[in-house]
Amino acid sequence: MKSPGLDRFERELGHLDLSGADGVQRARQLLQVHTATLCDRFLARPEARVAPLLGERAAAIDSLLRQSWRQSGLAGSSWALLPVGGYGRRELFPHSDIDLLLLEGGPGHREEAAALIRTIWDAGLKVGHSIGSVGQSIALAREDISALTGMSESRLLAGSRQTYNAFRRRLQGAFEPLERYYLAKRREQHERHQNHDNTEYRLQPDVKNGLGALRDLQNLEWIAMRSLKVRRGLAGLADVGEITRAEYREVVTAMRDLWQIRYGLHCVAGKPQERLMFEYQLQLAELFGYTGDGAARAVESFMRHYFRTVLRASEMSHFLMQYFDERLLRGAGQKTRRRINARFGRIGTDLDVTDEALFAERPAAMIEAFALLAGRSDISDLSSRTIRLLRRHRDRLNQAGSDASARRAFLKLLHQGQGVGLQLRRMRRYGVLQAYIPEFAAIEGVSQFDLYHIYTIDAHTLRVIEHMEALQLPEAVAELPDAHARLAGLDRRLLYIAGMFHDIGKGRGGDHSELGAVDARRFAERMRLDARARDLLEFLVRRHLLMSLVAQRENLSSPEVIENFCAQIPSLRALDYLYVLTVTDILATNPSLWNSWRATLLNELYFKARSHLRASSAFLPGAGAPAEDVSEAVFGLIGDALPRDRLLGLWTQLGGNYLRRTPPEVAAWHATELLGDVGGGRPLVRLCTMGRAPNRICRILIYASRHRWRFSQVVCALTELGLSALDATLITDAGGDRILHTYVVQDADGSPVDEARFAEIAGHLEAALMQSERPQPPNLRTPRHLEHFPQSSSVSLHPEASGFWTLRVDCPDAPGVLARIGQVLMEADLHLSDARIITLGERVEDLFTLDGVLSTPELNDENFRRKFCAMLESRVGSAAQVRQAGG
Repeated sequence: MKSPGLDRFERELGHLDLSGADGVQRARQLLQVHTATLCDRFLARPEARVAPLLGERAAAIDSLLRQSWRQSGLAGSSWALLPVGGYGRRELFPHSDIDLLLLEGGPGHREEAAALIRTIWDAGLKVGHSIGSVGQSIALAREDISALTGMSESRLLAGSRQTYNAFRRRLQGAFEPLERYYLAKRREQHERHQNHDNTEYRLQPDVKNGLGALRDLQNLEWIAMRSLKVRRGLAGLADVGEITRAEYREVVTAMRDLWQIRYGLHCVAGKPQERLMFEYQLQLAELFGYTGDGAARAVESFMRHYFRTVLRASEMSHFLMQYFDERLLRGAGQKTRRRINARFGRIGTDLDVTDEALFAERPAAMIEAFALLAGRSDISDLSSRTIRLLRRHRDRLNQAGSDASARRAFLKLLHQGQGVGLQLRRMRRYGVLQAYIPEFAAIEGVSQFDLYHIYTIDAHTLRVIEHMEALQLPEAVAELPDAHARLAGLDRRLLYIAGMFHDIGKGRGGDHSELGAVDARRFAERMRLDARARDLLEFLVRRHLLMSLVAQRENLSSPEVIENFCAQIPSLRALDYLYVLTVTDILATNPSLWNSWRATLLNELYFKARSHLRASSAFLPGAGAPAEDVSEAVFGLIGDALPRDRLLGLWTQLGGNYLRRTPPEVAAWHATELLGDVGGGRPLVRLCTMGRAPNRICRILIYASRHRWRFSQVVCALTELGLSALDATLITDAGGDRILHTYVVQDADGSPVDEARFAEIAGHLEAALMQSERPQPPNLRTPRHLEHFPQSSSVSLHPEASGFWTLRVDCPDAPGVLARIGQVLMEADLHLSDARIITLGERVEDLFTLDGVLSTPELNDENFRRKFCAMLESRVGSAAQVRQAGG
């Protein structure tokens, strides 16, 4: 029975002359109203099934196309009009494009066909179309697997039944041999997964094309119908018992859930949107009734439902693709099982159980299966029968947590040289990891609504372990030499367990490091690890953020910072473990976070801490890194290129703290540039690249007269150039009249600075430094993706024992925010010594060291500090408001 909306649409459409502009315009309006009506019905009852809405949208388009066909001059010809793809199967979302095939049954009528397509476009539909003879269409299908798939779902909408039947008969031959289509679809899916980073768990996932999304489930149906020739697809496989009814229901349930989300996404976006962008996540969470402690908690609940849905869909996809592999690709000679042990055999390259009762009677064998996969090169996957049995009996692992054979198998798996991450990922996919480690089940699909953590917690955790594995490869010597060196001699099992538990406490409320440390110790006890291993694991999970926080937020030239850090490190061996865990945690959180600057900071902290732990006299009170150590390192880097007396003179000119605050490689570069300067007192600006691609960084050296506007001039100019500062060090020379600035910068999008821009950047900075006017921060529009996060800001100012002051600014990221901070420092006559610019996704946490001697005396006045902090908080808050208005 037609809905009132569809009936009204068809009645009004029937009176229109679509050969004229007025009729087409009216059809466009009717279509817009009908689309809005469908969305209104969905939005009123978002929990209702969307299949009727999909069908009604297709029916409305059918009516429009039939009317257009009748008035196009094609009626009565031998041509045929075929909807294909999703439209062909009457599965049409509110704003989806429509795909058509116009079959040319004989000569003539080309102009009428072109006019028909123009009419459809003018009526407001986006059309993907192909026009050709039956032979040309079949040739296209043979060349393009996507075209073949779309055509296989065609139906006759208007025109010649004879032409259509001839096309359908010839189309069947395009699927021969049967395995050809399957291999093509498998390859297509693999390429699609690679484009989506081979994970179901991206921050803003693609509901249609992502891993575990709708296209994967549609692939299963297409393969069942076209390669296995099962008329009803997966339903037909369930009818004959080749898959179970429960397995079929899993696919149907996931498909319906994803349909619901995709339909809602089209409605709230008002366009054919397939990615769950942040703004739409918020709207859909509200639409579907998710609640929580604030909007972020509600949206995280919604996204957890989405991620768990695609994980289950991905599980079914991998299982059934393995089944299709066995049905279509395995020859008679590959079906013999070759014995591995009493429990398992090998069929081809697949691991297969010898007894279907194995997992029911011996749950620990499920863990053993993955240990075998990791340890043998002659097996690469599980047979579909083994996967089905795993899925059926995985809940029995709840009772096998402390089973000795399960424990031995799990530790054996972790001890493998390579393949651990892959097998843990497989265990997660089939629910085995969650069953064996219930704590891991609690983080499945849990996301954090921010730009810093771009994966769900469980996906991030597995990536940490994969990065730990990658450090063992020869390529790591060139790409991550320091982490590779630290890895030597460490117990990989302990490292992997630390990686697995470091974030396992998230999502429960409270300090996730403390919660995770408790879980890690309990797991270590279940694994019967000795007391030293248990203590080490508990330390690593409890302090897994320590090294990153200190390296990025503290002044590493301060002996107090190093002493306080070392007081929390139980041993040199624990320091090595913590270093590797820190590096892999950063790499797995967000690939864009790792660069040579962060590597330099971590290495500086690591080596200073190691020296301090080895000999407590390595850092004396009041000293940074021993100046004589740095100077010898610089002499070694420069060699005979510069006389020693000139170097010593330069260091005297720059003041006693210079060498303590400057890494040797940077001091060597400074010396080369400063001693070669013939600028005659003009500001000196130089740029260089340090580190290896793709994580290289750009350093900027500026040596100029002391002026309270200098920092503001520089950061305003960097903002105008589209550059982001990550780090800044300002050193006033011994005479007190010139300042040496060193900046670490990158492009605003996080990519390294192109060396081809160095001359432009240097020229712009030189011009800015010569200006006599007070610099003004530019008002720049903020990227849209930053607009959907909390806008709160906080500013604090605290004295340090050394006479310096630490200023902390936590605020939303926005173009020009650092320039605004520089302007406030300038207006308050406060002198900067160091700046550490930390961007954490959508927020920045900046730390500034102010020179208490050079700065205004009022810094010791509490009333002045309170007003200054309020002013700064207002300015960075106004930057956030500008970004909202700009959106």
